[in-house]
This record gives sequence, C-alpha cells and structure tokens, in this order.
Amino acid sequence: MAGKIKPIEQQRQPSVAVEVTKNLLGFLLSGDIKPGDRLPPERKLAEALGVGRTVLREGLKSLTVLGLVEGRQGDGNYLKATESEFLPRAIEWGMLLGAKVTNDLIESRQVLELSIVRLAAERITDKEIRKLDELMDKMRDADDAAKFARADVAFHLVIVKAARNETLLQIMNNMLSLLKVWTRRVLAEEVDFDELIDQHSGIVEALRAHDQDRAVSAMQAHLESVLSKLQQTVSSTGGNIGGQAN
Repeated sequence: MAGKIKPIEQQRQPSVAVEVTKNLLGFLLSGDIKPGDRLPPERKLAEALGVGRTVLREGLKSLTVLGLVEGRQGDGNYLKATESEFLPRAIEWGMLLGAKVTNDLIESRQVLELSIVRLAAERITDKEIRKLDELMDKMRDADDAAKFARADVAFHLVIVKAARNETLLQIMNNMLSLLKVWTRRVLAEEVDFDELIDQHSGIVEALRAHDQDRAVSAMQAHLESVLSKLQQTVSSTGGNIGGQAN
C-alpha cells in the first residue's frame, strides 16, 4: 500500500490536511479499491502518508462529507458507491479550490444566473416547465440533503438549457459541479427545505407566465438567500470542506 499512497511533505496543518485528502482521493479513485470495500486501517494509512492519525482523520472526514467514505462504528471506513454525475474531477477541484476562488465562483454564479433566467423566461417550452414541476415534486419528497441537492442542481440546469445558449450552459454546468459539494453541506446543516421550495415555486410560476422581470426578481431573492449561506460556510471553514464552521 505504501507504493500507492505517497508520504506527505509536512507543512502548515491546514495544508497537510488538504494534501492528505487529495492523496486519499487519488487512492480511492485509482480502481484498486471498489465500492463497498473496507479501507486499510487508520494506522496503516497514517504510516503510508507519513502523518499522524489526527490529520488522517481530517482527510477521512472530508471524504465522508463528500459521500465517498462511510465510517462504521467499530468496523472501520468503507468506500461508498458514488452518484454517476458526481464526477471525480469536479469533486477534487470543488473541494480544494480554497475560500477565495470558491467565493468568486459563488459571486459569478449569481451574476450569470440572473441573465440566464431572463433569457429562459422568454424561451422556455411547456415540456421544460413540466420538467421543473417534476423536480419540484422531487424536492418536496426529498428526505435528506443529498436528494434535495440532486433535484436542486437539475432544476437550475433545466433553466440554463431553456436559455438556449450553449456557452452559458457549459459555464454553469461546470460551476454547479464545482459548487455541489458546498451546496450539499449547506443543505445538510441549516437550510429550511420548505423555504427553498417556496422560492423555487416562485421561479417556476414566473417562467410559466414568461414574465422576465418577475423571473429575475424571484431568482435574485432565491440566490441572495442561498448563496449568502454558502459564502458564510465557505469563509468560516477557510475553504476546507471537512472543516468546522465558526
């Protein structure tokens, strides 16, 4: 196993924790360990990485937040099956971009999505409206943050596609993938699902009426609410997905 995981060069503690997470992520995605397999014992992982078990556990915690690792009391850590759309590269970069770049992405999303929803209000089809209604039902039925986050991302991508602009679609698709880790964390910690459902409903009704100004207003209210929480979480953890919010 030592040949699969490279020892970490000792740096400041936060940097070491990030490097541990990156190295563990590479190990998990290498194909040498399959979903459902138990990871090597923490002692062996720590020795292979050349770090203490406290730092190792920070890395494992980050991967647990991502949904890649499951810790079982008294039975070690296991690799979980991941969602097909949760691309490994998006996971890696979304987790490791750092607070400054992540906050820049959040700000950019807010600017772009207001323009996108204005275009979508003019161009959206009845079929796409029905898809938004279906995703609203999935949000109402969601019993955990992961399910709600999947429906939420799909909801926003339908709106982006309805804008009929391939460049905006590519930009937003990448942006939503990079922010997905943080979105899920915020949803898991403190967000009122009922409030979010009401906000999404307002967006759908404005789009159904092809009312551009109303759609922009509804989207702006939604983004200001959610993205402010997202920024607070990113800043309070220093951009470390496994970190504790202040």
